[in-house]
Amino acid sequence: MTTIEKLQQQILELDIEEKQRKKEADARGKKADARLAKLEKFIDKETKDTKKLKEMIFGIGK
Repeated sequence: MTTIEKLQQQILELDIEEKQRKKEADARGKKADARLAKLEKFIDKETKDTKKLKEMIFGIGK
């Protein structure tokens, strides 16, 4: 195998590794987005529950 062929093979291997890292990073990003959406939904629910509780206790917001 010539030096050029070896270099071409190394470039190919590096490209494959880079694509794999990008896929893994995308997967982590999607998981993080899902966790964030779940957290936002929880916060919205808690905010609504808190508002309802204040209305019940203090008669505020009617």
